[in-house]
Amino acid sequence: MPRNGRRLASPGSGPGDAPDGTAAGVLAERIATVLLDYEPGARLPRASELARRYNASADDVRDIFDYLVSRQLARRSPDGRLYRASPPEYLIALDGIPGLGASVDPMGGSLTCLSYGVSRRPATEDAAEPLRIARGEPVGVLRIAWALNGTPAAMSTTYLAGHLAEPQLLTSWLTAGARRRELPLAPPTACANPASEDLRTPPHVLSAAVQMQLPPLSVARKLHLARGQLAVLVTVLFGKAGYSPSALTAAVLRPDMFRIILETGQPEPEGGSRPAVWSLVTADDGP
Repeated sequence: MPRNGRRLASPGSGPGDAPDGTAAGVLAERIATVLLDYEPGARLPRASELARRYNASADDVRDIFDYLVSRQLARRSPDGRLYRASPPEYLIALDGIPGLGASVDPMGGSLTCLSYGVSRRPATEDAAEPLRIARGEPVGVLRIAWALNGTPAAMSTTYLAGHLAEPQLLTSWLTAGARRRELPLAPPTACANPASEDLRTPPHVLSAAVQMQLPPLSVARKLHLARGQLAVLVTVLFGKAGYSPSALTAAVLRPDMFRIILETGQPEPEGGSRPAVWSLVTADDGP
C-alpha cells in the first residue's frame, strides 16, 4: 500500500476507488508505491517508460498518474511532465471577488527581465481547464525569467487564449508587462495597442492563488535554490465579466525576495467601497 495510507484506483475505476484485487489493481499499487518513493520535486518517469518496465499499457500508467495528481501527490507542469509533490506549507486562494487584484512587491529591489520567449502551441490540460478551452487548442505562451538586483529571482509563464494568442497581441502583452516590471504579468493598457479591440477594456483578475511548494528541479537550478528549498507559486486568472477567462499567469518566485499582495474591494457602510489588502510576506528581511 502506498505511503500515507492512501490506496489507489485500479485502471478503469473511478478516482479514489480502492484496487479491486485484480492484476491491474496490484500493478497500480506497485507502480504508485515506487513513484511515491521519489523525493519531492523530483521528475517522475514518463508513462511509456513505466509501461515498458512493468509490461503494462501506457493508459493504465496514465490512470495512476491521474490518481496521484488528483490526490496532490504529484503535479503536472505546463509541458505535461509529472513531478513528485509535497504538501504546500500554505495556500491562499481568492475567487470571484469584485475588485480583486494581485501584485508582487520586490521590497525595494530592482526587478528586471533577464530573458523571454514567445510562442504558440497546443494547450496542455493545466492551461486548458482554467481557461475553459479544449485541450490542444492553440494558445499564446509568454515565458519570462526575472532578476532582482541582478540575481535570478522568478520565472513566469502566461497563457493567452482566443484572439489574444495572435502574434501582435502576444507582443503587446509581453512588452507592456516587461516595461512595467510587474509580476504577475498584467494586461497591457489600450495605449499599448490602441488598434486592438481586445485590449480597449483590459481583462481584470478573476481569481488568484498563492502557495509554497517545491519547484521542479530545473526551475530550482535556474533560481539558484538549494535542494529542498520551497518556492512561492502565484497563479492569477484574467478575464472579463460574462466571458471565458482570457489569460492565465503562473509565476515561481524565490521566497526570500518578494512580498505577495492580494487586494479586494470591500463595501463601505455608505454604499461605497474601499480596498482591503492581505500582504503575504515571504521573508523577514528585504533582498
